[in-house]
Amino acid sequence: MAIRSHLHRPRLQFATLLISVLTLSGWLLTSAAQAPATGLESIRQDELRAKLTHFASPEFKGRGNGAPELDRAAEYLAAEFQRNGVTPAGDGKTFFQNFQMFTSRLGPGNELRSELGAGGRRVFRIGEDYAPHWLSPDGSAQGSLVFVGYGVSAPHLGFDEFAGVNLKGKIAVAIDRNPRITDDASPFNKLHRSDFAEIGVKARRARESGAAGLIIVQHSADSGAVGMQGLAQMLGTDYPLKDIPMGSASNPDNPPIPVIMASSAAGAELVPGIWQLQKRIEATLQPQVLEVEGVRASLNVDLERTPFKARNVLGLIEGRDPTLRRELVVVGAHYDHEGEFNGRIWPGADDNASGTVALLELAEAFSNARARPARSILLAAWAGEEKGLLGSRHYVTDPVAPLSRTIAMFQLDMIGRNEEHGANPRLGLERETSQQNENALNVIGSMFSADFRRSIEEANRRIGLVVKFRYDDTPEELLRRSDQWPFLKNRVPAVFVHTGEHPDYHQPTDTPDKINYPKLEKIVRLVYLTAERIANDAMRIRFEDR
Repeated sequence: MAIRSHLHRPRLQFATLLISVLTLSGWLLTSAAQAPATGLESIRQDELRAKLTHFASPEFKGRGNGAPELDRAAEYLAAEFQRNGVTPAGDGKTFFQNFQMFTSRLGPGNELRSELGAGGRRVFRIGEDYAPHWLSPDGSAQGSLVFVGYGVSAPHLGFDEFAGVNLKGKIAVAIDRNPRITDDASPFNKLHRSDFAEIGVKARRARESGAAGLIIVQHSADSGAVGMQGLAQMLGTDYPLKDIPMGSASNPDNPPIPVIMASSAAGAELVPGIWQLQKRIEATLQPQVLEVEGVRASLNVDLERTPFKARNVLGLIEGRDPTLRRELVVVGAHYDHEGEFNGRIWPGADDNASGTVALLELAEAFSNARARPARSILLAAWAGEEKGLLGSRHYVTDPVAPLSRTIAMFQLDMIGRNEEHGANPRLGLERETSQQNENALNVIGSMFSADFRRSIEEANRRIGLVVKFRYDDTPEELLRRSDQWPFLKNRVPAVFVHTGEHPDYHQPTDTPDKINYPKLEKIVRLVYLTAERIANDAMRIRFEDR
């Protein structure tokens, strides 16, 4: 799910004074010889088509992170914001909020060893038995091993595998993911709870208990997957830029201690009986913490990181009310995508040129409105989404206004197609056809704000989309997979506006000719009306803890 900027094409001029009346999605529009459209009427499918076709063109080569074309896209977005009279909201009175991303490659000093009581020693093989986690800090750790189950600390759910555990000077060993991941009744199989599975979350909790390092063991259900070989290959020197892991120094979810990823077979050597312990956890949902007797380990993480500049593009529509203008409604979309490889381009028309060009239409609409909203509107084009929501994760550490004054957030990501996929009960998906979803839109995240949902429903009475409030809490984890997630984690009401996945998702075939432009126009108009409503309402919408 990614996004990019686009070229604004001028409206047609007529040499004569003859008025040409056009009907567009039920709206009467006149030529540019007439007074320009204002506000809602300025959001037009012909402009969206022109901008999207440009933004997803070969000129931007798929807008890959770390590629010069992503910088070119950022410059284009800033120029479009400026052309529409949007105020720069980035660093130093520019449109750019700079942050540092990096690529990770294997260095020569990675190591994982174990020592058994009677002098036995095992040197594990990188790429077969283990690989460093790409976000891990460099460093080493030595000590005895303590198995901490899944490494989950959720005392409010009655489950804390770190409670009373002293890990000072020791290495924690945890299974990847969460317990009971295939159990619909498990609180850890719910999307809004699954932060516990994040490596950085487990590593932070391990460090709080004194751990010097962390070994994450591949889940038994994943033992036949790509595994350590695939991870080591991605960190290799000959892997394409498009696919190598990336990170950001400002990501608040980076692990604070060295982290090694180990295969399920290596995990069984380090912690004898690990899979029996896992079965007990699954059966009882009770912690099974074990200090491994007679086994010590040493690990070293050595990653060669190449930093590069990344930029969010931020533009402000200042509110008219002298008091309420200090509060923000954020409308965001990521403009990065998959880039290119071997001369083949991943254009990312739906993912996420569709959301990016929506920002440009909204910039024009809010700037040309007869009256600006009471509160301010921040238009944010995020970089680094495809590499772990890195732009939005950075933003919440350095917001334009304190997050306590951010009253709502819209994430526009893949808003140009019709959802289309087969049934997948494991992910909670039913079969969907393009024809079924010709006029449909998914809104994800409203479970955290009934007020937000009501605002969307009221605005949609004027637009007439089939709005489906769903996917908040399914194993597919859509709620966590775009830039609304860092805002929700900080208790900001946020929704993911999304028309759904389709066979061209993350494929070179995601092209502009497949976009449903009449529906895209309606979606952008719905976002405009809802954002305007929320920005003008005397009462703030409320966030509801779940």
